[in-house]
Amino acid sequence: MIFMKRVLLMLTAFLPMAFLSAQNCEPDMSYADSVGVFPLPFDPVVSPDGGISECAVIGEPFDFVFTAAISDSINVTIAGNEVRLGLTKVKVNDVEGLPIGLNYICEPDGCEFLANTLGCAKITGVPTADNTPGVYELKIIGKAFFPDFPFEAEITFPGALAEGKYSLTLNATADDPCNLTSTNDVLKEKVAINVSPNPTSGFFEIKINAELNGGFDLYLMDLLGRSVERRSVKLTEGENNFSFDASQMANGMYFLVLQNGLGRVAQKVNIQH
Repeated sequence: MIFMKRVLLMLTAFLPMAFLSAQNCEPDMSYADSVGVFPLPFDPVVSPDGGISECAVIGEPFDFVFTAAISDSINVTIAGNEVRLGLTKVKVNDVEGLPIGLNYICEPDGCEFLANTLGCAKITGVPTADNTPGVYELKIIGKAFFPDFPFEAEITFPGALAEGKYSLTLNATADDPCNLTSTNDVLKEKVAINVSPNPTSGFFEIKINAELNGGFDLYLMDLLGRSVERRSVKLTEGENNFSFDASQMANGMYFLVLQNGLGRVAQKVNIQH
């Protein structure tokens, strides 16, 4: 009888550990009060610390975990209009762009994430020699399901919900350098942006000192990476002046972004009415 009690106690202690070890992955609990997929896609302005933070190597095991924090509603576009709908679940159907030998698994199994839950997806496997070393651009493909509407919405991440890139660098050997981002700092060395007044409640002036000529995109984006206003501008060497009207914009922090093929330069703009 004493022996049986000891066996039961051992089983009681072992079963939770066995359950945890059987999980496909473990979400990062620090995102329990957030909404989205984490880490966020890499964006030099909105999420410079985002993206895939590890390199894969041909012939060596690789694991990388994304945490999915699902809310009870989501923004979707219907007939050209953005509306917010109640959400039942999100299902991941594919991760596009993976090198041969890598696949993905989820927790919960089946990659169906219910509303108001925290889950995870893990890229895992061993990249084979059939791959060409280089940078692989990944996209998470899924569907959103709604309790009050008989249709499903396609979701691509990165995409409309979050701009940026999930770039996975695949190296030939472990001795190769692991360059995690492909950002180009050439533009940062050639232009400087000043915004005045900042904070602002209406019109604000933009002074751009440039060491080059050319066409650029100049736009305001919110903290989610969504473009609020955008225009094409031409810079000449020296001082260039522009203005934006923020009188109708919501309070908050924004980014003023100047961009072309050389990269991006950004300046924070605080709008307070």
